[in-house]
Amino acid sequence: MHGVLWRLTPRDVAALHAYELLHKRLYDVRRLPVRSGARLVPAMIYLLRRRAAGRPKPGYVEMIAAAARAWELPEPYIRSVTRWSNSRWTGTRVIDVGDIV
Repeated sequence: MHGVLWRLTPRDVAALHAYELLHKRLYDVRRLPVRSGARLVPAMIYLLRRRAAGRPKPGYVEMIAAAARAWELPEPYIRSVTRWSNSRWTGTRVIDVGDIV
C-alpha cells in the first residue's frame, strides 16, 4: 500500500470527522503504525463498520488515481487503484494535493 501522510491539527481532525460523517457511526477511527522512510509512525485511519462489499461512487477512484499520479506514487500501484473504477476512465485532471509532510 502506498499513500501520503499528513500532519493534522485538532481542527483538521474535527473537519475530517465531520466530512466522513463520523457521528453517523459509519466508520471506526483507529491508529495504525505505517512506515515512513526508516521509521514507523502512527497514522489515523477510518475503517468502514459495514463488512459488505460495495462500489465506489462515480469519479472517486479517478480522483484517487489522479492524486496518486500527482504525488508520483508507483505506477503499478496506480494501475491497481484504477481497477476499482466503475467507468474504467483513466484520464487525469489537475487537483490540489497539498504539501508533503
